[in-house]
Amino acid sequence: YGLLGKKFKDAFGHVGGAILGGLVGLSSPQNHGVPYSLTEEFTSVYRMHALLPDNLLLRDISAAPGPNKLPPLDEEVPMAEMIGFWGETRLSQIGFTKLMVSMGHQPSGALELFNYPMFLRDLIPQDRDGKDRPDHVDLAALE
Repeated sequence: YGLLGKKFKDAFGHVGGAILGGLVGLSSPQNHGVPYSLTEEFTSVYRMHALLPDNLLLRDISAAPGPNKLPPLDEEVPMAEMIGFWGETRLSQIGFTKLMVSMGHQPSGALELFNYPMFLRDLIPQDRDGKDRPDHVDLAALE
């Protein structure tokens, strides 16, 4: 609220610059000519894909849950099979309900060093027709 404080600002509105009236209520942002952006450090520290597992543990939703209320394990599917053009086919084979139940019971990865998913280190990009491109992508190296 600046040097004048909240009571003054509530009574008289925004007066003066950022020093007197504070940053809230300025007529134009003071971004020093730089558009809104995230720093490089933000993207490297707060990347959420580090929480992705390397394999998806599919649960048998037709079987009775065990003593810990966890459905029995049906299949372990590598995440590389769940992405791209062929991933759509694989997801339709699994089904929405089974996928959601399985994902709900699988804990995410721990926030620790060296937890980058291996399938993101060797991604195979595809063109518009769904054909694999020859150049693989290492997402960790790109970051």
